[in-house]
Amino acid sequence: MRRLTLASFIFSFLVGLGMFVGSPTAFAQASDDSGRLLYPASFFSAAQPTTAYDMVALLPGFAFKDSDSDVRGLAGSSGNVLVDGKRVVGKHETLSAQIRRIPASQVLRIELIRSGNAAIDMLGEPALANIVRDDAASSRGSLSAGSAFFSRGFQAPEIQGELSVRNRSREVGVAAAAGNTVDIEHGKGASPRFGPDGIQVRANHLTQDEGERVREIAGKFQQTLADADLQLNASYRREDFHAHILEAELFPTTQRDRVTEFEKESESELTGRFNWTLGAGLSMQLSALYRRTTEDGGERELSDDGSALVTQDNDAGEKVIRASARRETDSFVWDGGIEFVENALRSTNGLNVNGEAIELPGASVRVTEQRVEPFASVTWSASSRWSLEAGLRFESSVLEQAGDSHDRRRFEFAKPRMSAAWNISAHDLVRLRAEKRVGQLDFEDFASSASLSTGSVTAGNSTLQPDHAWRTELMYERSQSSGAAFGLTARYDRISKLIDRIPIVGDETFDAIGNIGNGRRLELQCDLTVPFKTGLMRDATLKANVLWRDSRAIDPVSGARRSISEDLPWEGSLEFRKNIDSRNLHWSFEYTLPSVSREYRFDEVRTERLGDMVNLSAGWKPTPHWDMRVYANNLLNRAATRERLVYLASRAGSSPSYVEARTLKVGVYAGLSITRIFGERD
Repeated sequence: MRRLTLASFIFSFLVGLGMFVGSPTAFAQASDDSGRLLYPASFFSAAQPTTAYDMVALLPGFAFKDSDSDVRGLAGSSGNVLVDGKRVVGKHETLSAQIRRIPASQVLRIELIRSGNAAIDMLGEPALANIVRDDAASSRGSLSAGSAFFSRGFQAPEIQGELSVRNRSREVGVAAAAGNTVDIEHGKGASPRFGPDGIQVRANHLTQDEGERVREIAGKFQQTLADADLQLNASYRREDFHAHILEAELFPTTQRDRVTEFEKESESELTGRFNWTLGAGLSMQLSALYRRTTEDGGERELSDDGSALVTQDNDAGEKVIRASARRETDSFVWDGGIEFVENALRSTNGLNVNGEAIELPGASVRVTEQRVEPFASVTWSASSRWSLEAGLRFESSVLEQAGDSHDRRRFEFAKPRMSAAWNISAHDLVRLRAEKRVGQLDFEDFASSASLSTGSVTAGNSTLQPDHAWRTELMYERSQSSGAAFGLTARYDRISKLIDRIPIVGDETFDAIGNIGNGRRLELQCDLTVPFKTGLMRDATLKANVLWRDSRAIDPVSGARRSISEDLPWEGSLEFRKNIDSRNLHWSFEYTLPSVSREYRFDEVRTERLGDMVNLSAGWKPTPHWDMRVYANNLLNRAATRERLVYLASRAGSSPSYVEARTLKVGVYAGLSITRIFGERD
């Protein structure tokens, strides 16, 4: 069945590609002197977008990448969308949340910027979307409320509002939201166990419900002067996570086991950015960020055999200062600057079983990092068809660990990058890129952690080193003036000091995150956008993407070749959207491929599977002031399965002691949302 689903998806993808090749060129988008593709607001009008995010989602040949707050520093955390030619400041509030607050009525156009053809530091991204807003004065606000309703009786209400006042030189805004979420990868099912001979040795019923309560507020101030502009952001977010796991064993014994997971996380952030245009093609930028995150949580287990308690207390901070300068000439763009980063994490973990404290390796740690990264790049527009880019970043950091163990290490990495872009024709682009990428260590891997629901302990590892990889990427992109686009990308990573899972041997053997040597990863990615401008499918858009991945590494336990832990062999989705402009309606169908990933512990192989997913939604915009949406998701009631092959000791030279196959389903869920917009004109 899974193979049939994949075959059906690929068939639909190829059919769409055939339509793309033969589609008419009925709606032309322009391009400027630098080769940017310009999509005016009228290009998206038939889709009745409410926000700039809705417009970006429809941008041909573009896959949105959200900001990533887990990436330390500013260079690689900002996502791939600009607003008025500038990257969005801050890491706490996601990029998607910020551009959702830009009303579609304020967008003049969206520019698609491709590597090598624009006077901007791409930061390694193959393409950027630039949202260009109308600079007319406006006052706007919105209030949105809605809820998801689950077939198992849960609800996830949400309310959010925002207000902004903007003129040609100043913008002030505030936004707030509160609501609940339900984890759609857990639910109700069972986790039977089977012995090595295939005979069932345990039967049970299992319920695992997880969710969060979220509250957040953010403010923004921007002042534009003659040759400069200043932007300040402040935000606060609070998340209360909870999970209730109830296991009722049927045989060989009859007993009940209840695990409660809990965590309170708060995050506050202050950011600022100052841009200064000096004239003669010279500009400067100064950015600063301060961020603090606290987490207080754990797990509590109550069973017929006794009780257990896991506690976790984390306090993390980040400070960033980044200065850069840019010089533009007729054929060259020069970029250079320096970034200073200071990070710190204090983590304390504990395990108590039946009132007795259990010693964990690396249970208490404090990690600090001080990093400096100078960078420089040059882009040469050799002709209207050729452009070359070369850049170099040099990372120097000092990592110091205190607590249960003490260590101080220095890391230095040169990170060169080169790319070449060739515009074969007005519709065809080929891009070749090679770069060295250096990963960032997750400081929480330095500390131990325990899971009562699986009965596993992950030891802290104070000897972790960043992995680094040489990436080579070749991309072909074809676009038509109708807005249709097709992209094919091949990338290869040759990885050193690969981070995976290793055993740590002491009085006892524990699983841990560690470096396992060399590895490689090969990816092939297809992206397709087909807008329909005429006939029965007029004002419809098909977007599809599929990614195939193959990775290899040497298992540190068995010595055999295997995939890299948690790599997904397949990822993909297909979305079809149809607009009925005469009635201010639109509806969409979304299909997501099933996924599978494996994790290789020293005494266990864990396989996680998610079934395919089908979502339907419809929206109605009766006036510019109102936007209403209903949806029905997870119509196939996909299963989330976890298979654990558990060994009594090491996997090397032994057979599994038992196999545990957990299957959970959250059920179908539906919802609605209503948005009232203030300040829009009819």
